[in-house]
Amino acid sequence: MDYVLSVSSFFSKFVNGTMNIKKFLHIAHRLNYKRVELCDLSIESHSLDYIRKLKRYLNKLKLNVEAVDIRNDLSLESETEVQKQIHHIETWIDVASQLNAKYVRIWVGEASNRMEIIEKVHKRLHIISNYAKQKEVTPLIENHGGISSNPDLLKELLSTEKNIGAIIDFGHFAIDDICYAIREISPYIKLIHVKSFNFRGNLEETTFDYFKIFEQIVHENYSGNLSIEYEGDGDPMIGVHKTRLLTQHSLERVGKGIEFY
Repeated sequence: MDYVLSVSSFFSKFVNGTMNIKKFLHIAHRLNYKRVELCDLSIESHSLDYIRKLKRYLNKLKLNVEAVDIRNDLSLESETEVQKQIHHIETWIDVASQLNAKYVRIWVGEASNRMEIIEKVHKRLHIISNYAKQKEVTPLIENHGGISSNPDLLKELLSTEKNIGAIIDFGHFAIDDICYAIREISPYIKLIHVKSFNFRGNLEETTFDYFKIFEQIVHENYSGNLSIEYEGDGDPMIGVHKTRLLTQHSLERVGKGIEFY
């Protein structure tokens, strides 16, 4: 089990132009992370030449890419638009493969839970799964609205494709559903987004009960990595530090013997 620094923690700085991919990677290196989670908005190009240069910089800093996050919607009704979405996903699966990333994060979409939408999403996931398998990359569905924020429907989606797993994000289930979702989906979870927004002191996050959540995570014998994802309004450097500190504290309280490498 290891920590991953998510680029999402610095999203506001990417938006206002004060952060770029090299600065982010330098921060990850300086904070002693060995793994990073990137996204299709933070990587400035998917050209082969650019990706080769990015890979050299990652190697220089001794950083590994855990996942490349893709922004997409597989619940659209227009098949023409869906084909564009699938092409977008396949393009970034190629990038992930070139960067030796284990995973890509995908979204199901925001559409309702109507049965006809669910059936279409199943078929679309099958196409993505087959393509990713050829590239030796595993797509992970993140709970992020629509079907995917319903633990039971998400479990149904995950059970249909062997080459697709899950990213669990604290912030996209109903608060009362987080532990239930972890329990139900645990066989499919490959990565966890440790979300935070606001802190009271250093060891209390005001939105989530970290102790309760990590108690469930440890109970399920989760052995994947933990991606630090601070999305509060404060300084992301402070938020990232507090999130990791609270995560380590919570694990020490509920799971003796867990070691990070």
